[in-house]
Amino acid sequence: MDQSGTTADPAPLLDRARFRALLGVGERRFVELLKAGIIDRPLDLGPRLARWQQADYELALKRLKRRAPGQEPDQLRGTRKGGAS
Repeated sequence: MDQSGTTADPAPLLDRARFRALLGVGERRFVELLKAGIIDRPLDLGPRLARWQQADYELALKRLKRRAPGQEPDQLRGTRKGGAS
């Protein structure tokens, strides 16, 4: 409760679709970012229910901004056919 006696609303949790929409990426890129560790693993709230906190989104944004444009995560760099490592 805050000083006025009301309960503060917790930050909303983000589902996969909302997280992707905020980042502006498709499913494939989202999975790549998860595997590369740019996006943290979600909170597992049940067998088929996973959510991210707003802080996870903000951290992912910071991690993406630190990368040079076009720079690939190390895990993805050598995975393409004929790609240089």
